[in-house]
Amino acid sequence: MLTVDTIIGNKLDEIFLVQYSDTENASWKESVVLKFQHYLYMINVNSDTDELEILFHDQSQSHSQDQFNVDKDNVIKISNHQDNVLFGLLGSKLTWVWEMTNNQGYFDGIQFQFNCKANNIVQFVAIASRLQINILNATETPSI
Repeated sequence: MLTVDTIIGNKLDEIFLVQYSDTENASWKESVVLKFQHYLYMINVNSDTDELEILFHDQSQSHSQDQFNVDKDNVIKISNHQDNVLFGLLGSKLTWVWEMTNNQGYFDGIQFQFNCKANNIVQFVAIASRLQINILNATETPSI
């Protein structure tokens, strides 16, 4: 069985963002697909519960090109967009993963840390049936 532990230590080869087709707000994401070597890891938002859904696919077990049911017209391939803040994560190894549960018990966030220099922590959070992407930057702890 594939779990998040399966992808720890694997290199991030590609990121695909899937945008909603029925919204004018380009920042709204329906899902994200992270490709780690031969594993695909899809993060979706369940619109009924506003919780994250995680789907895994091991490409070494299947040669299907359509692992997930997404509208290809709404897919953004990050390697084609060097100005995107996620671009710097490409080629980095995944080192840590945190699954986040809110105060009401809903699984509505996941956080990844990569072994790259800048912007190495990214969060995917379910908010109002959409996927919000947050980039965390380290700061020095203020002295007291």
